[in-house]
Amino acid sequence: MRSGLSLINCVVLVRSVTIRGMTNRERQRRWRIKHKDRLKLESQQRRALRRVKTSANTKVATALRKGELVRPDVCEKCAGSGDIDAHHPDYSKPLEVEWLCRKCHYQQHRGPFEMAAKKRYRGEEHKSSKLKEHQAREALILISAGKMTKRAIARRFGVHESTIRLLELGITWKHLHTRSC
Repeated sequence: MRSGLSLINCVVLVRSVTIRGMTNRERQRRWRIKHKDRLKLESQQRRALRRVKTSANTKVATALRKGELVRPDVCEKCAGSGDIDAHHPDYSKPLEVEWLCRKCHYQQHRGPFEMAAKKRYRGEEHKSSKLKEHQAREALILISAGKMTKRAIARRFGVHESTIRLLELGITWKHLHTRSC
């Protein structure tokens, strides 16, 4: 490093240069310039929606304070108790609200796509899984028999030794450890 740069600086410098010699920051700047009108329109729409939402929330708070609306003790959706929030299905009708617990209110706003994204994938459904379920079961049987080393088992299934170690410890494929193989 005769130029005075440390190894860490060199690695950062190399990683910052991406496709076609541009940095990530440069590509983002060019994209924003190219799509300036679209970004401006989206920003205006977000601001307008925020004004409508704020107005509706303020009207509900005022109605609650004046006694025109009464906050119930239970959720309309699940009949649960706790902190009950006012949910606006339609912001143009600010005093027509559903009274939901925090959990139901959160789920209402998240929508079906984000709910599906939260699904936990197990076993071979997981995107980084290298083993099929029958292979994981067979590996567990071989481990418990003690006839082969973890390295030999890993080679047999074409995976790294750490994959077999994590399987044995129950860190991965946990559902196979809860029931018998």
